[in-house]
Amino acid sequence: ADAPDEGSFTAIAQRATGALLLAVGANGVPSAASRLLEVIAARFDGRYGDAIDALRALRERLLARGARDEWERAAEQLLGEEFTTRVEDGRLAREARGWR
Repeated sequence: ADAPDEGSFTAIAQRATGALLLAVGANGVPSAASRLLEVIAARFDGRYGDAIDALRALRERLLARGARDEWERAAEQLLGEEFTTRVEDGRLAREARGWR
């Protein structure tokens, strides 16, 4: 910290929301990284952590029973174009938990 031009250490601002870890680096400007992280975290909140938890549980369940093809179908459907919309309105976590 006393001689920044002589080193290559980079501080990363990070925040965990359930299973989601957000991290931002700003090329040696930690206060900018922190501010950007605040903005990003305002959108990618606990709903995303819940959705990722539900997806992880579904993936583990399907793979444990040897249903890799079923996981691939589920992932294609659940992680498609409307991923963020479905996370933010709560549908994704419900659908992942209800997947058979």
